[in-house]
Amino acid sequence: MEAMNADASTPATKADVQDAFNKAVGLFRGELAVSTDRLAKRILESEARMDRLEDRLLLEMRGMKDQVLKAFEEATVRGQMYYEKALTHGDMIQSHAFQLQDHGKRLKALEDKVSG
Repeated sequence: MEAMNADASTPATKADVQDAFNKAVGLFRGELAVSTDRLAKRILESEARMDRLEDRLLLEMRGMKDQVLKAFEEATVRGQMYYEKALTHGDMIQSHAFQLQDHGKRLKALEDKVSG
């Protein structure tokens, strides 16, 4: 097309058209390569961010798992203690009930002696 610049009325030759086409394709390929490089860089950066995010999430989940297991163990221990206390208290209540019955019988016997 440079030939046309010299004389605007001179038609472009097949070589001029081919040269212009080759330059345009070359520019397009260059821009495509730059865009592809930029895209590849962004993809790699995104993958790195995703990997860091995954690592952080796994670490958080491990921490949460440890907390849940600790809370479960504490609740189990407390539950066992309450169960044992309930058994002990049940035995104590039963023992007191027998003592009260015995006291009731003795009081009744004393009342019968005094009134009789």
